[in-house]
Amino acid sequence: MPINFTHRKPHRIAELTFVGVIMTIGWAMGDTFWAVYMKEFIKSDSMVGFLSGLFTFISTLAFFFFVPLVEKSDEAKLFAYCMITSIVSYLIYYFTENFWVFFLITICLVISLVLRRESYGLLIRGNSEKRSISKNQGLVYMLANLGWLIGPLIAGFVAEEYGIRKIYVFSAVFLLFALAVFIIFKIKDSSHKIKINVGNKNFCSLQNFKYIWQHKELKKTYLISVGLYIWWTIIYIYLPLLISESLSVIWVGYFLAAIPIPLIFLEYFVGKYQHKIGAKKLFTVGNSILSTVALAAFFIDNIYLLMVLFVFASIPVAFIEPTRESYFWELVPENSVRHYYGPYMSSIDIGSILGRVIFAAILLILPYKFIFLALFLLMLYVTHVAFSVKGEEGLRDN
Repeated sequence: MPINFTHRKPHRIAELTFVGVIMTIGWAMGDTFWAVYMKEFIKSDSMVGFLSGLFTFISTLAFFFFVPLVEKSDEAKLFAYCMITSIVSYLIYYFTENFWVFFLITICLVISLVLRRESYGLLIRGNSEKRSISKNQGLVYMLANLGWLIGPLIAGFVAEEYGIRKIYVFSAVFLLFALAVFIIFKIKDSSHKIKINVGNKNFCSLQNFKYIWQHKELKKTYLISVGLYIWWTIIYIYLPLLISESLSVIWVGYFLAAIPIPLIFLEYFVGKYQHKIGAKKLFTVGNSILSTVALAAFFIDNIYLLMVLFVFASIPVAFIEPTRESYFWELVPENSVRHYYGPYMSSIDIGSILGRVIFAAILLILPYKFIFLALFLLMLYVTHVAFSVKGEEGLRDN
């Protein structure tokens, strides 16, 4: 049964986007110093890497085992509950000095993040008309990146003035503000008119993932999404480590604040004109440039040039990031979006795990620059996948 669009209000996307910006500032503040905070408990860089990998693995499992909850739930209520869980978790971060309390709270937090991310994405989809999906995705990503610019700057100031733990109090305040705005706007689940086959056993999460993997175009966009999050692993884990070894730590803050600037200016326009440009062209050009940047980085020893190069690389990232999700919506039948969105979004954690493990293994036996060579090979493969994407025109032909 097709979705009835007549009940959808255009201002809902603006309201959801405003909530998303406030929420992203809170998340970005917490993420900026999360590894440093975690090191207070385990005192080892390598254990920080292994433990963060374990949490990412738990997050991946959550996509498969908790998707049925999303299928049967009101996304607006689920989003609110996840925000409350995150607020409480961040406040406990501030107070606890016990490792096992931290460990258990973080497991609850990563599961709530999975459900929050999926429910928010479905709220965006449910309040969008089909012809506006790509434009709305571009707007949401563009303004979310504004949060990734502001959040690290606030976090750096708070850490310097009040200490790292206080960051999580400020993060909780921003999340509470976002939740309050969400409630005041009375945002509701607008996809409730979709016919959901909840009783059909074929819609269990692992079978949904199998469907994605057997569907050629869904598989391609899944792999492109994995490649994007392998790229983000370099940006947010390995480059900050390299920068901190060569320069003052304040340069890590400058670098991470600069990364989203091209995204802020470009992603809305990429989403708006995606159908004119074509998903295939955006995927192909974006990944081709990323693979070229990775290869160039292998031959560059100057840390300042490396930072400039990777900030420039945010331009092709802007071609890929909003397009991958809106193209997913083009591929999936409207009455099945709840079933396949969770398994598709597991590409985020799969990419994060692969990036952490592959590059960590390389650093055990080879100099740092060889992670850029590995990145080049990985992005070259993703570029090959992008060349085979049909794009919107190919879908219409079929």
